[in-house]
Amino acid sequence: MARNANATRDQDMRALELLYMTEVCGWIISHAADALGMTKGAAIGMRQRILKDAEKHDPDGNQNGTMPERWWDQ
Repeated sequence: MARNANATRDQDMRALELLYMTEVCGWIISHAADALGMTKGAAIGMRQRILKDAEKHDPDGNQNGTMPERWWDQ
């Protein structure tokens, strides 16, 4: 099944915003989910999958924080 490229881009942007809100701004997951029009469970699942994948590729965390804040908006 072919995926819509815009839907994928929208999902990527939502994931980046979720991580920004929770990891940088310190929002609780339910508030971030509400702001993004997601359920709390969907937000928790998305965040956990991303962080788990990041841990596999950067286990010692030495690459975290190397991008400027909100780099996807620049």
